[in-house]
Amino acid sequence: MTFSAKLSASPGGSSLIALTDSNDVLKNETEYQYLSRQLSLMYQQVDPIMDPYKIVKELQSKRVPRLVILMRDMSQGLGLSVKWLKVLGATRQPCILLVSDADSDSIGNNAAAHQALLEQHGVPLVGILQIGGIWNPIERRCDGLSWCGWWQGLKASSESKEISELETIYSIRKRWSQVMNDSLLETQN
Repeated sequence: MTFSAKLSASPGGSSLIALTDSNDVLKNETEYQYLSRQLSLMYQQVDPIMDPYKIVKELQSKRVPRLVILMRDMSQGLGLSVKWLKVLGATRQPCILLVSDADSDSIGNNAAAHQALLEQHGVPLVGILQIGGIWNPIERRCDGLSWCGWWQGLKASSESKEISELETIYSIRKRWSQVMNDSLLETQN
């Protein structure tokens, strides 16, 4: 049985910046492209050495919403430069954190460190998505973080995978709408 459901376009026509902890964006590129298609977004990669103000301004002027993968800058401790975080927070640009399964024992710690950094700079976080690996829902609940779910990716195939993807996409879109509404309320106050 094959499920296929596309949800409406992005909330408010906005783009979504995806911050990744992966050292090897190329390894996960097909997963990221697949995720962007399921979210009905164009796919784009951005090098962190580029000017964040210019990139965000360009995204806000585009008519076609995008999933923008901010490639990891290996010179940064957690892969995110403070300059980018300040811009994303100041412009209220919604972001999603993509964590890889590189070390399943530290996935929760890695996600917690990244989420704390984003919160410190006021970056609107849609949530955290685990890419690949083994999903442990009990551990993820114990993390106390804003997990959107688990993206099994193209290699997995089963009815439960398709249902899981639909639930994850729904969760991302719901949280994204909530983040957009919260940002609107903040700008009005």
